[in-house]
Amino acid sequence: MRTRLVWLDGQLDIDSNTPIVLVGRHGDCDLQLDSARVSLHHCCLVLDAGQAKVRDLSSTNGTRINGRPVKSGRLRPGDILSIADCRFRLALGGSSAESVLLRPLDTTTEQELHRLLGDPKR
Repeated sequence: MRTRLVWLDGQLDIDSNTPIVLVGRHGDCDLQLDSARVSLHHCCLVLDAGQAKVRDLSSTNGTRINGRPVKSGRLRPGDILSIADCRFRLALGGSSAESVLLRPLDTTTEQELHRLLGDPKR
């Protein structure tokens, strides 16, 4: 099942069948957010079957789940993820005419993100 992040501030939704997503302003991020408040490498997400695990990457303006600051945490459908000043709601499946499908990561990047999340490489 696909995982979808619905951008609450009116921009594109992110529809992903990619399990790991690096989020930030830098060009090597899978999800690039155009906000000066978002750090170059802000956080990473592990998306799987309607749940998401998020890890803040020592960002300047923080990552929040339902308004509470987190270093790491788990999201469930309907939860609000705030990445600096960008807000998303986690949704299951479906698709939107205004969504963007994230591309798969290369193996090196995926291994590095597993290391950052403290998860062993499967």
